[in-house]
Amino acid sequence: FEKLKKEYVPITIPYNRPDKRPLMAEVNIADLHLGKMCWQGISGSNYDHKIARKQFKDAIEHICAELSERNIEKILFVWANDYFNADTIDNKTTAGTPQDVDSRYEKLFDVGVELLIYAIDRLKNIAPVETFYTPSNHDKMSSFYAVRTIRAWYKDDHNVTVSMNTQPRKYYLYGNVLLGFCHGDQEGRESKSKEKASRLASLMPIESPEMWGKAKYREMHVAHLHSEQMIQEINGVIVRRISSPTANDTWHVESAFVGQVRKCQTFLWDKEYGNVGTINTPILTS
Repeated sequence: FEKLKKEYVPITIPYNRPDKRPLMAEVNIADLHLGKMCWQGISGSNYDHKIARKQFKDAIEHICAELSERNIEKILFVWANDYFNADTIDNKTTAGTPQDVDSRYEKLFDVGVELLIYAIDRLKNIAPVETFYTPSNHDKMSSFYAVRTIRAWYKDDHNVTVSMNTQPRKYYLYGNVLLGFCHGDQEGRESKSKEKASRLASLMPIESPEMWGKAKYREMHVAHLHSEQMIQEINGVIVRRISSPTANDTWHVESAFVGQVRKCQTFLWDKEYGNVGTINTPILTS
């Protein structure tokens, strides 16, 4: 903390809120996989923590520029879906799967925390920010440590709320909009896509009955697959897979999981009308 306080200089840009209907922005940067190492000769693109850091910051700046033209009263910052590529000192996932990683665990953790502080500082210039922890298969421990760290960092900042709820699925009510969040690797693991979507949709009224009763628009936002998919609308619940900014590594290429559009997604929510827009932020690669 002392080192970060000495070296980190927050960027403050004045924001004049337009005279329009107030909205909530859901800034969803899923599956960053910070520290993943990809080589163009095998996977078709280069990727390491330095490239990921630049692309993450560029995406945040693009999102802030887009949001500055709207009357944003709240920002829900969703990031804890495989934010780190590995979870252990020997570069393995939480379950022990080896990963191609470009730097030491300690260094990547520091870089990851600094990036989150950078993003939250930029977003809170626009509106109060709320963020939370989503357990994921690559970094279940590391992301928990990161969210604990940023909670301590912002403990006296009334414009930032950091939830330490560790439940695998989170629910958030904004007006008559009910949003659910999870990583999506565990729910119905042995099922087909439509069966997984049905499982997720059916959990919402069971796990959040009071919020369910107040809502008119309901969506579950799920990560893990690195591609945008509105899998299905089931009994009034849209189950939506969120895009990822990460590059393909050797495993993805060898398994033929290629071709997805690399981007971040920001959803605009109106308390009365639900989803009124989506900002797509493509990842520009050289």
